[in-house]
Amino acid sequence: SCDEYGEGWACDDGRSRTGQCRCAGWLSEASSCSACGYKLEVETCKHPAGIGQSLALTGSVSLSSYSDNMVWTHVIGLPHPHVYYTLTSTSFETENDYDFLYVYKTTIDGTSSLVQRYSGTAGPSLSRIDAATVTIVMETDYSLSPGSFTLAYTTQCAE
Repeated sequence: SCDEYGEGWACDDGRSRTGQCRCAGWLSEASSCSACGYKLEVETCKHPAGIGQSLALTGSVSLSSYSDNMVWTHVIGLPHPHVYYTLTSTSFETENDYDFLYVYKTTIDGTSSLVQRYSGTAGPSLSRIDAATVTIVMETDYSLSPGSFTLAYTTQCAE
């Protein structure tokens, strides 16, 4: 089962491996990025704490509506040292200067840093994020939560 290691993950037909949630369609770990051997058919795992994870090489992350006093987190990618990501908003609207979307990058050794913070109608347009994974965090204030967003991402092998 996907919770075999007690991590609390509940995947669509998933399984756990070394404490991380893997979705159905996981074929093998790539030993090098020459093939970037991630071939996943099921894209999203959900964690009961509200953390999502996208495991496909390309896809989108969206939040069609959000509530007050919310913290929403979504992780893109499988930890791999030889990849980079692009992230572009296809639609983006948050309460300007009150509700914020944060983009963080995490290296293979687990070090995280903020890439950029967004609010209002200007969302991400990042052509290269060198990272093992990218984490999207949406934080809202106590009132007026009219917004939504859709972000498209791709994963590329680093040269």
